[in-house]
Amino acid sequence: MLENKTLNSWRSVEDVSFEEELNLMRGTENAKPQPGDTVILTSVPPGLLQGLPMEDQEALKEAVGKQVLLIAYDDTGRAELEFKDRQAVIHFIYVNPNFIRATKP
Repeated sequence: MLENKTLNSWRSVEDVSFEEELNLMRGTENAKPQPGDTVILTSVPPGLLQGLPMEDQEALKEAVGKQVLLIAYDDTGRAELEFKDRQAVIHFIYVNPNFIRATKP
């Protein structure tokens, strides 16, 4: 059995892909962030701000470099993120995983 450090639960070897197994051996800093993890939004993807109301644009810009919650990956592989702005309004965005990074444990 291998310990899944990212989810803090046990899974059998049959449930772990080769890539996941390598990431587990390397440590969680190299593992793909999993739903429920806190991640850092590294930048706003090009075009994401276009057509959004100004308050949403400001909220997205302020979220860059901060911890946000990874909700899920959609069918195309985009990361669904949730965060709150200064007024505690909840926002959801979908970004390519290249625009997020795992937080250090």
